[in-house]
Amino acid sequence: MKITAVNSYLKTVNLSFKRKMEEHQSWGANVDSDTKDVSFKIFTFPDVKSVDVKIYDKNNPEKYTLYPLKNRGEGIFETENGLSSSKAAIGDKYSYVIKKNEGTVKEVKDPYAKRQGNGTEEDFIKYSIIYDHSDFQWKNQEKWLMNPERIIKNPKDGQMGIQDAVIYEMQIDTLTQEGTYEAAKQKLQGIKDAGFNTIQMMPNENCFSPNWGYDGEDKMAPPEHRGGPDKLKELIDEAHKLGLNVIMDYVPNHLGPDGAQLEKTGPYIKGDNIFGKALNFEGENSKYVRDYIVNAAINWLQNYKVDGLRLDMTKFMESDFTMKEIAAEINHHFPDAVLIAEDSRQGISISDTGYFEDYRELHDKRVVNPLKSDEICKGDVKKHCEYIDSIDKYIEKHNKEGLDSHSILINLGYDSEWDFAFHHSLNDNIFAFNTNPPDNPRLYDLVEAIYQSQKNVKYVTSHDETGNYDGTRPVIKYLVPKLNMNSYVVLNDEDRKRIQDYAKLKHTSLDEAGKAVTIQKAQHAAEALVKLLSEGKLDSYKYKKQDEFYEDILKELEISPYSDITYKKLLRDYEKSMAQFRMAQALTFAIPGPKMVFQGDENLDITPFRFFREYLSVPYEDYLETEKGYKPGIPALMASKLDGIKYSNKTKTLMEQHNNLTKDLNILNRKNPALTKGSLVLRKDGSKDCFIHQNAIGLHTKDEKSGNEFFVVTNFGDENYPDTFNEKYYMPFPEGRWVEVLNTNDEKYGGDGKYLNKNETFAGMGLDDNNSIKIPVNIGKFSTVYFKRAG
Repeated sequence: MKITAVNSYLKTVNLSFKRKMEEHQSWGANVDSDTKDVSFKIFTFPDVKSVDVKIYDKNNPEKYTLYPLKNRGEGIFETENGLSSSKAAIGDKYSYVIKKNEGTVKEVKDPYAKRQGNGTEEDFIKYSIIYDHSDFQWKNQEKWLMNPERIIKNPKDGQMGIQDAVIYEMQIDTLTQEGTYEAAKQKLQGIKDAGFNTIQMMPNENCFSPNWGYDGEDKMAPPEHRGGPDKLKELIDEAHKLGLNVIMDYVPNHLGPDGAQLEKTGPYIKGDNIFGKALNFEGENSKYVRDYIVNAAINWLQNYKVDGLRLDMTKFMESDFTMKEIAAEINHHFPDAVLIAEDSRQGISISDTGYFEDYRELHDKRVVNPLKSDEICKGDVKKHCEYIDSIDKYIEKHNKEGLDSHSILINLGYDSEWDFAFHHSLNDNIFAFNTNPPDNPRLYDLVEAIYQSQKNVKYVTSHDETGNYDGTRPVIKYLVPKLNMNSYVVLNDEDRKRIQDYAKLKHTSLDEAGKAVTIQKAQHAAEALVKLLSEGKLDSYKYKKQDEFYEDILKELEISPYSDITYKKLLRDYEKSMAQFRMAQALTFAIPGPKMVFQGDENLDITPFRFFREYLSVPYEDYLETEKGYKPGIPALMASKLDGIKYSNKTKTLMEQHNNLTKDLNILNRKNPALTKGSLVLRKDGSKDCFIHQNAIGLHTKDEKSGNEFFVVTNFGDENYPDTFNEKYYMPFPEGRWVEVLNTNDEKYGGDGKYLNKNETFAGMGLDDNNSIKIPVNIGKFSTVYFKRAG
């Protein structure tokens, strides 16, 4: 069966459960907007004898009243007619008391809590809080629905779709010093002014402490320490007022490892996965577990008016069936909502052991268990089981014939996905060119990844690549090999002890553990140097001797006296690292489809992004310090907050120059459909209309409808053209007349301004390697140049 036939078949299985919105919203504690009566509904174990809702006294937390819920069967209990406002009201604390037939009694908070305390064990664990979504008055929603900048799933002429999204990824705890929704509102205008049209908030699922958001326990309750439900709604309302789309990051694959109560609430949990508690999507009594995760997704769209969802690590859901159900319900009730999956199936080849590989990286096992149980596969649901079987067959087909895996997610109902393959390939090549001569560059792999990435969300780095391992920014990571820092950091007794602990923790050799610990220490030492440089605290060393620089600075950072690191070398190599980031960001923005920038990277902020959550009872702090090389918790949180570094005026100028690049890239994307709705050009024979020569790649992109056309060249190498050793770079151009419209080496972006092609027009004859005429152009080291077709 050819790919077209497979896709055609899968599209006919476009199933939708189509549950009523009233049913989606019937769970948990719900306030009647007219009578203010409160109804309660919970799913628990099938063998539960009774469930009472426990309402705590407003004035005396030691007092409470129990109200029995009616058993509706299948583990569902709910109030008969609701409780009057004299018995239960907005702001009251409540919990459920579950009694099993054998006599055990458990008290749990509400898995559907709309408000949930945090900060103390009692607030987080003991009870939930009654909240009414209808009380909030939206000010800008009606106008927003008519805004031409609104991104929708199936855009018509003049409307914007996911391919037009330029996303700013933000994390509320660290976006501002205050770490609140209210403070985040003050950042929105700057994000808009930088040219972004979409914000993506890392998850807002309540947890015991400030955290990245991926360890949430209460999937429908925004954290109180950030401001709670109303303040989050105000933030979203303000974003819409400014013309910013809002995508909510959402975690369907697990619960955090600390404080989870779903395991004793009902059959929600099947065991552990690498992140925490894995949800029971396809086991016994799993129907209402799938409903729960679907309802949690719908919560953000219905009650918080977000424009789309980004689903975290969907492969670890281990259930394409549940992924399909989420998309089916959302596409039915919110046909404009966009769905992005972090799935990492692109470029896959599935091994005999059940693992899958993605551009030389071996990922964790992904299991799709077809729903073949007689209990579940009945009636209409049987069609869904058949759908899963078809997906399994499709993956087998992909393995044999190398089919485009992105279509799997499209047929599951998703619009885009995070592009791991592009990031990894881009990063590999940046590091390959950090050595002289370059160490195993793979530009052909990068071009292949670029062509596959056009529908996907592309980024130079996200919170993961910045925050995991050592928490340093990409420019710091780029700098370390230039300074040969891994060879020059000195390991102390504490480091050697951590190597032993790391080896035990990761089940690896002491040699491998030693490499990991050395790299982390090198990253942190380089970060400390750049922070001093950015604060202007190293300026006086410009004219001092090397031994003074060592005694005053390097020695304290435990860098060897035999290193060749001087102030001038540090500055020169850091400038090269900044140029590499400019180059990479501009290349990413040249590829059609959605793009993303992580908070701070729009202006080359060097604030670290550490893993900073505290734990209630699970002893993870020592584990994380061993793994990452720094203490998690409050110190890591405070170090990760933007606006905490006192930058020098010189550094502020550099940051503003990079912000100029971000703005201009966003303007080019907004005004030129070749960079959003267009596609990378293929020749008549199906080959790629690009070139790879020496250290550079050239990409040809075009929007057929408008005729808008770009040719973008990226020089990964540490060589300028022309310079003492090189003539101008001889480059083939696509047919037509071309003019330079952006060059990352421009002074206004922080470059030296020496290798531009302003006021020149280049006549291209085509990119056929055998016959094309190569034209001499200027191109600087580590730079990306945009040429636009002028005729």
